[in-house]
Amino acid sequence: MSGAQAKSLLRLSVFVFMGLKIVTADKGHLSAAPTMGPGNCHFNVSCVLLDISCSVSVDLHVGSTVQTVRYNLPQSALPSGNCASEVSYITLEWNNTRANLSLSLTFEKEKNEWETSSLNFTAKGFNNQALITNSTEKEVIASETDSSKLKIGANSNRSFKCDQEMVIPLQGKVKVVVSMRKIWLQPFTGKHGVFGGADICTSTIPVDAKPVDTIVPIAVGCVLAGLIIILIITYFVGRCKRPGYQKM
Repeated sequence: MSGAQAKSLLRLSVFVFMGLKIVTADKGHLSAAPTMGPGNCHFNVSCVLLDISCSVSVDLHVGSTVQTVRYNLPQSALPSGNCASEVSYITLEWNNTRANLSLSLTFEKEKNEWETSSLNFTAKGFNNQALITNSTEKEVIASETDSSKLKIGANSNRSFKCDQEMVIPLQGKVKVVVSMRKIWLQPFTGKHGVFGGADICTSTIPVDAKPVDTIVPIAVGCVLAGLIIILIITYFVGRCKRPGYQKM
């Protein structure tokens, strides 16, 4: 291969490299900023340890429309609970300007495992007032009592930990959805303030589906395929232009 051809291939390689950099940079530029959720809260009551970042969305009726209201669980929520050998619970209570709110989890222990058997939410307007202006709901009660849908549990003397967002719909007269962005939980601890080893959540936990990104792999594949084709064409063109041996 001549020096000119080698220089051409070098320039082509630099061009392809810069193209890949541009594709990657554009992808980063288009990424949306993450939505900020409620802060992480720590609770320690009876034999239950709980670190959680959580919010509850409720669909309230205002005339002929539906308005979604989100209640964030604050660090200042008042915890209460109780423990027995086979059943324990924790209830978190707080309020906003119009309502008293509570979120409660119940746990059951059997043989070498524990699981969350129910998740309950209530919202009650002050002095029987509507939860938001002009809404028809003065009280909301919702729950999920199917442990197979909650999927929050672990082996005995171990904690449950999940950094994925868990989206749990509750059953009630209106739509209520509990969103746990982070949770580290252990009932039946036997001692306060210390989590045991963690059983990490799996993909079977209900989470918001995220689309698979295929733009960058497709772009990189197309660029590499084009580079290979150009190299092959350049090679054969160079062979055709090479002068043959002259007979004496």
